[in-house]
Amino acid sequence: MTSQPPLKLCLIDGSSSFYRAFFAIRPLTTSKGLHVNAIYGFTTMLMKVLRDIKPDYVAMVFDSDKETFRSEIYKEYKANREEMPSDLVEQLPYIQNVTRAFEITALQKPGFEADDIIGTVCHRFKDENLKIEIISADKDLMQLVSDNVTMIDTMRDRTFGKKEVKDKFGVGPEHVVDILGLAGDSSDNVPGVPGIGFKTAATLVQKFGTIENILKNTEQLKGKQKENLEKFEAQALLSKKLVTLELNVPMTFHLSDLKHKPWNEEALVDLFSELEFKKLIQDLGLKSKKLEEKSEIQRNYTCIQDEASFEGLLKDLKSASHFVIDLETTSLDTRQAKIVGFSFAYAEGKSHKTVYVPIGHIQGVQLNAKDVLKKIKPILEDPKIQKWGQNIKYDMLVLASNGIWLQNSAQDSMISSYLLNPAEPHNLDHLSLKYMHHPMISYKEVTKNLEKGQNFADVSIEKATEYAGEDADVTYRLVQYFQKELEKEKKLLKLYQDIEMPLVSVLAKMEFEGIQVNRSYLEILSKELDQKLKTIQKEIYESAGGEFNIQSPKQLSEILFGKLGLPIFKKTKTGRSTNEAVLKKLAERHPLPDLILTYREMAKMKSTYVDSLLELSDPKTQRVHTSFNQTIAETGRLSSSDPNLQNIPIRSEWGAKIREAFVARKGTVLLAADYSQVELRLLAHMSQDAALQEAFQKNLDIHTQTASEVFGVFEKMVSPEMRRQAKAINFGLIYGLSAFGLARQLGISVDTAKEYIERYFKRYQGVQKFIEETIQKAHAQGYVETLLGRKRALPELHSANPHLKSFGERMAVNTPLQGTAADMIKIAMIQIQNEIEKKKLHSCMLLQVHDELVFEVEKSELEEMKALVKEKMEQALKLSVPITVEIKVGKTWGNLK
Repeated sequence: MTSQPPLKLCLIDGSSSFYRAFFAIRPLTTSKGLHVNAIYGFTTMLMKVLRDIKPDYVAMVFDSDKETFRSEIYKEYKANREEMPSDLVEQLPYIQNVTRAFEITALQKPGFEADDIIGTVCHRFKDENLKIEIISADKDLMQLVSDNVTMIDTMRDRTFGKKEVKDKFGVGPEHVVDILGLAGDSSDNVPGVPGIGFKTAATLVQKFGTIENILKNTEQLKGKQKENLEKFEAQALLSKKLVTLELNVPMTFHLSDLKHKPWNEEALVDLFSELEFKKLIQDLGLKSKKLEEKSEIQRNYTCIQDEASFEGLLKDLKSASHFVIDLETTSLDTRQAKIVGFSFAYAEGKSHKTVYVPIGHIQGVQLNAKDVLKKIKPILEDPKIQKWGQNIKYDMLVLASNGIWLQNSAQDSMISSYLLNPAEPHNLDHLSLKYMHHPMISYKEVTKNLEKGQNFADVSIEKATEYAGEDADVTYRLVQYFQKELEKEKKLLKLYQDIEMPLVSVLAKMEFEGIQVNRSYLEILSKELDQKLKTIQKEIYESAGGEFNIQSPKQLSEILFGKLGLPIFKKTKTGRSTNEAVLKKLAERHPLPDLILTYREMAKMKSTYVDSLLELSDPKTQRVHTSFNQTIAETGRLSSSDPNLQNIPIRSEWGAKIREAFVARKGTVLLAADYSQVELRLLAHMSQDAALQEAFQKNLDIHTQTASEVFGVFEKMVSPEMRRQAKAINFGLIYGLSAFGLARQLGISVDTAKEYIERYFKRYQGVQKFIEETIQKAHAQGYVETLLGRKRALPELHSANPHLKSFGERMAVNTPLQGTAADMIKIAMIQIQNEIEKKKLHSCMLLQVHDELVFEVEKSELEEMKALVKEKMEQALKLSVPITVEIKVGKTWGNLK
């Protein structure tokens, strides 16, 4: 007879998981100000456990708020624990609510810890045909590990069976209490025996077994070890008692009580709606009658499939002052995408009407695609009619590939959301659920029956009408909602109307144009890098004394810290760190780490840039078309992707070689215009520091001036190295660099770094005052602003976690500077593009990389473009110090002069 496989029982250490989540996740608050980071982390952990383990039985185990029996026998037990942060206390009630909504049995007993209850459950059901999984990181619980009991640390993604426990402690689970009794546990204030750490404890336990047996055989020991064990015998036995779990907590429950039941969807939707966990509602695919009743969206959309109806639509759109346009396509790649259908939403009476026009479905009655595009083109290109959308730049680019240039893109719900709440998601599903209380049909849902290789064209017209119509309908409602919200924030409204929305078409033109790359050169570069990687690989194997997977941090760690015996400087969740900072330190002791750093740099150059550019460039046009992301960075900066051109190293040898691959097309040159020290100039303006302003007004070398002050020498005596260090100080302090950080960057002592910073602030007292006042104001109002009113909330400032709080303070200083610089270059981009079009120039803007703009310029227009670009960039914002722009020209991006 075949034995049945064991059923799974999952025991979750709720108290520990909740507490860890609080410190692991950055502060999150609801619109009403409720802190929810611990609840969110706890909930996502629970969802992952239920999804991955699929338990048959599950229990959530909590500590009691009453004193335990351990405090009675040792008053100092856990006395070192700090008071629970108030941000965490207010979240406590919700943990029980989450547990109940997931229909999970909660176990708790006054006078006992969660560990004791977990131990009791394991002991009580030890003879059942069960595989028990304990979800915790508490090392006390490792004493429970056995053939049928394992412990999982979900945060570090580590599982502890008997072998892993032995690897950690040097002994099996049955002796964990002896190890902890000897070494103590600082987190719980368990004293242990002075002078005995985990390694010594492991050696003693391996030799003698239990603490009791060690104490009986102290005559075999020598020196301080013998003396301390005899002197602290009672303390050792007490410590063992404190860490030994109670396996018979008086509780009444049966295994059937822990049966994993279906969760309560209505309760979860209510709870997640209150906590504003909109994404989790989507992730779990929750449906709620209450939510559907609350939504005003009925999905009553018209499908246009005949000429008469289409003519009626054209008439409606021509007479509309505005309408939403949303395309359904076959691909996210705007150059490859084929239009499957259009959805429109436009005003009708006191409400609005939504229609779908299918033109590219595989099956079904639909109008001729060419005819539709020809007839719709004049309306889409009519500048008098406002076009609304969600990520409307995508629609603009797809239409541009079809010979239509969308005019007057006046509203974008994604960008409105970004300005109002830059840290939140801006996808349509999320916005619909949060602001319209409406769960949308997901793309996954509408395409779930498609086979591999099929796309939206294979979706039925009926399904597409509902899905696409909903996109346009929700977008229409969101635009109206966000417009009202922006009108309450006049500065943000001006930013939206004057900068962010006009920028959309500028970026679209840049993306559509693309920049030419020399594919032949890239192919040669790829082969060269490949050869160099093979050479370095050989050197690495020789240095390491054998072959291993260089890309594996685990294998590298074993070589560096095991085989070579190099010191461990830092540990991560998964083991010993081999990051760049650690390898640089280790390089002082052995040649291998430096070889690894070189290998990593070259491997990244090859895969991330050279091979990626070859893959992403159009073989016909030889151009790459990066995407500029307008709604990601909270500071207001643009980012780029596919490929990311903003991360190409500027000063490295290989970074320069990669930039050589970007070339001007025949008859043109590349023109790059770069703001000079723009954030320092903005600092001078915002801080009104007299010394800093004078330096820029007189066009002095700010880094030389700072070096002169910091190092106490005349300006003529400032060496290049002194200037380099002063530059690090000037820019570092903007980014909140501490004395420790500056010391590490410059390779000097912390005391010397402190002295440099003190001298800096003695020279630039206005800067110090600005930094202090900015941080104080940010603490008071919870956010910071750029000069033009762009806002960034900083919930980290109120965190109980000192690292997060420190991060918030750094961002409070940096964001107004970096964000204003971002606003300034956006203004310049809009004004330059307007002038190019007004003067009907053939030159075009191609790239924006932080403080630099790159243009492809007709040779006959070079001098005019130089003057135009310089003027618009330098005069984008009126400041109390001059803004200067450096212009360089050349045939390649890597060789500009």
